Amino acid sequence: MRVTLKFNSYNPHRYGPPWIHKIIEWPIGKKPSKVIWGGYIGDSYGGVVEVDAEPGDVIKTGQKDTRTGKSDISWWVVEENGSLSFVREYEAKDYFMLSQEEEAK
Repeated sequence: MRVTLKFNSYNPHRYGPPWIHKIIEWPIGKKPSKVIWGGYIGDSYGGVVEVDAEPGDVIKTGQKDTRTGKSDISWWVVEENGSLSFVREYEAKDYFMLSQEEEAK
């Protein structure tokens, strides 16, 4: 299913376009190592990021501050109806592990 998240306008001289990806591999004790990238549809006046995902998938979104080189990052879990629920990174890891266990069944 197509999962989307709205982004408001931003200053393109300071920020890069928003981004989104779905986590597909997360090694023990490390950061996610493999992802599937989605895309941004819009411009500096606003738009949406979208990626193909299923309920239970873990999604990561962000936007790079070009002055500092750091990204503002958010973690999400896809709900049954396609909406996204905000979670913290450590919670995202738990949801990812749970979805991997269910796929193995």
